[in-house]
Amino acid sequence: MKEYENNYQAKAAQEPDNPYWQYMAGEAFLQAGDYLPAMPFFEKALELAPYHPESKRGCAICLVMSGRHEQGLALCAELLASVPIDFTALLLSAEALIGLERHQEAAKAYSQRLRSRSADATQTGFAHGAGARKSAAFCHGDGQGFSGPATGLGAI
Repeated sequence: MKEYENNYQAKAAQEPDNPYWQYMAGEAFLQAGDYLPAMPFFEKALELAPYHPESKRGCAICLVMSGRHEQGLALCAELLASVPIDFTALLLSAEALIGLERHQEAAKAYSQRLRSRSADATQTGFAHGAGARKSAAFCHGDGQGFSGPATGLGAI
């Protein structure tokens, strides 16, 4: 395990009610390609901050990449309901549909992702939807947000 994974896992254990550290621990495992160890951290972050799209996205990635296609597809649908051009959710939806052998639906999801990406780049100037990735706060449903210590989520 890499040092940063250990650091985030330790912080998550020290502050189990802090969704920022739960998310960051999950993200560290996810970046290393360790989907199964990442999942509980994303689940805990969502329990504490259910409206945080990056935690939902991390959870969806873990589900789809670990073969839990139905659950991953359902979480992608939640993400797309709030952010219709979430490129990762569109791609994960297509991957989940392939895993479920729903190939025609997967082709539509891939096509939608390509059209949305092109439209977003034209309208916003973001070639990769960077604005969605740089979310600055966890939303608790009451309009309140919080960011982690010093850097906040905007530094991700």
